[in-house]
Amino acid sequence: MAIGYIYALRSLNYSIPNVSPYAISSLSQNKSSFPEFMTVTKDERFNTGVILNLAGVFGWKHFIIIYDEDNLGTYNYFVEKIAKNNMKIANSPDLRTMDMFYTKDEYPKWKNWFAKIISLKVRLFVIFLTPPFWFYIVESFYDAGLRRGDALFLSNARLAYSIVWETDLVQQRKIIELLYGTVITAQGEWIGEYGQKIKNGFIKEYGNETDFRCLAFDATILLLNGIEFTIKQGQNVNDHQVMNENLRKQKFLGCSGSISIEPEGNQRSIPTIVIFNLKWNEKEQFMYEELVGQYDASSSQLITFYSEIIWYDNTTIAPSDLVTYENDCPFPARNISHSERGAGILYAITISFIFITIIESFYLWKIFWKDIVIEKLTTPIHSHFEDYIVMGIIVIDLFQFISQGPDISGLFPWLSWLSNYSVIHFDSNVSGDAYWDYLYLALIISCYCVASAFLLAFKTFKILNYARDLSMIMLPIIGNMMFVPMISIILSIFECDKGIGPNVSDSFIKHDCATYCWGDKYLIWGVFSIISLIAYIPLSLYFRIYYENTNDYINIKAKPLFTIEKTIIQLLIVVLTKTSKPYDESLHGLFCIIILVLILFLCFKQSPYNYHRVNLWLTISYIAILWNYILSSLYWLARFDSPILWLMLQFLVWCILVAVGITIQCKFFPSLLIADKVVDITMFFKFSMGNQISAMELAKLKGKIIENKDKVPNFGNLSNSSQDHIFNNNY
Repeated sequence: MAIGYIYALRSLNYSIPNVSPYAISSLSQNKSSFPEFMTVTKDERFNTGVILNLAGVFGWKHFIIIYDEDNLGTYNYFVEKIAKNNMKIANSPDLRTMDMFYTKDEYPKWKNWFAKIISLKVRLFVIFLTPPFWFYIVESFYDAGLRRGDALFLSNARLAYSIVWETDLVQQRKIIELLYGTVITAQGEWIGEYGQKIKNGFIKEYGNETDFRCLAFDATILLLNGIEFTIKQGQNVNDHQVMNENLRKQKFLGCSGSISIEPEGNQRSIPTIVIFNLKWNEKEQFMYEELVGQYDASSSQLITFYSEIIWYDNTTIAPSDLVTYENDCPFPARNISHSERGAGILYAITISFIFITIIESFYLWKIFWKDIVIEKLTTPIHSHFEDYIVMGIIVIDLFQFISQGPDISGLFPWLSWLSNYSVIHFDSNVSGDAYWDYLYLALIISCYCVASAFLLAFKTFKILNYARDLSMIMLPIIGNMMFVPMISIILSIFECDKGIGPNVSDSFIKHDCATYCWGDKYLIWGVFSIISLIAYIPLSLYFRIYYENTNDYINIKAKPLFTIEKTIIQLLIVVLTKTSKPYDESLHGLFCIIILVLILFLCFKQSPYNYHRVNLWLTISYIAILWNYILSSLYWLARFDSPILWLMLQFLVWCILVAVGITIQCKFFPSLLIADKVVDITMFFKFSMGNQISAMELAKLKGKIIENKDKVPNFGNLSNSSQDHIFNNNY
């Protein structure tokens, strides 16, 4: 405003000396640009430096800084001072600059910006904006989740009256909560006995509204003293150059302390800076600033406190500059509430995927596998490594099903950890940046799944044979072992059923509460996740059946229809884990029990595999899972909280199941998978070392070698005639 006034006078060819009571803009302090201007205050950067002196007193090292272009000079000065004092600005440069004339209407656009700043968990905020924009920033931090005690604002400008006149009632409620206990540094007024004498005169004449009148008084006295000095010198007061020089020579005691203009600039030489504590008058319902100390650069004691600062918690103990929450979120747990809209979207997406999977699965079954007949194993056959992979998947399924049942971490924290990590069911154990790393990995795997489908479809390109062979090796991992973790991780991006407000945009991702749902970043990865699931689920199902029916080394095969049914059930269990488990563990347990009864019914009815022993242990594993679900549900329904008794019942029934399984297997189900015999090569070492080998040992060795032609050991330096002699002669 002062600069605008000067430009207006210049346009009229006037260069009248101009004294301002409260011009704090650094631009107005340039004597070369505005030689006719002077002010009885100090550049606002001086107040900012006092903030750092206060920070040193209280041991603070970390700051959040926010500024706009209009306050760039003050910001640069503050950054320079922070570096010299070995302090740190916590927010990166892209989290410091705010648009000029920011308003509350722009909050949705900046929401994630505010959330990122809050996630830094630094309590000290210094904002270089002018009211009312200063207050819009504070209000936005409130909407983003900050509450009283989460932030301490340090201001280089007076705030109390601006809160009343430049904010509405809704804003005031939010701002008052966050600003309680704020420390303010400002140009001092009514300093010393003379200052108090002048103040009492103003109160008697005008009432209690005394803010800034001291500075106006000093500016007026400076003009009067300059005019008086010019007249006494016998000079012309209408000579603007003479008046300007004489005004700059004045030194006197004003109501704000010693007044003089610095020779190299337009501002006051060394003012007294006062320290205010922003408080709330509960009875009268207004905010006020209480004088608690002063900063005097000309004194041997820079800072003098008149009284203790009352902080946001109504104590005199200075808070830490860092915030510690009971959770890892950028806001305390008290701000978190259930998001009805976020939960509704989660239910809609997960249920949609169940129906899509059912339709896709049975369509694939009808097109490709309806007429496939899996022949049962009735005669002994040599087993291969791939057969053991099929049996190992049953064990992995056991742990994956258990890990998604009712939570019993209250009984056994280690058991929950073991069941999660042993099956790579890790989405419940990661958060923040680590969660995004896992999500990116899952999306990359889904893309690889699509690429594998093309490799297997176009077999004419020999150049891709190596990649095609690698894809065949990866099929059981991608299609079977990774199915539940993949679905769980990708679906978790839609777990937005918690938030800090009523709007759907107030909800956040369960595994990264610093990222709000339905923002720009979220929408990009959310859409990509939907596309990935639509592609991955049918492809993983296809790969399961394709791998078993095209690999000549696999003897144990599952019926395609059962594979489809198991895939749907696995997806259903994952969906229940995302939807029902967080809200009602006992209800979730009931759902899981029903699903296990269903899959057991399918096992009895269909005999899923072509090998009776696998069917036996598959059924036993599902019964073991069912029993675990029953015990886990009892823990929630009947508060069955005895760890020892729980373990005894769990392992007792499991041991009985294993014993029954072994008994049935031995009596009714002979082994039809014959493992290759391993050649005992110790005799070859004996022979190579010159030891005698008996005829009986050599006969046994010869029989084994003939039986295992592909596994003939390397005889090292033996000649061909010597080797023939070993094979064809008895000693």
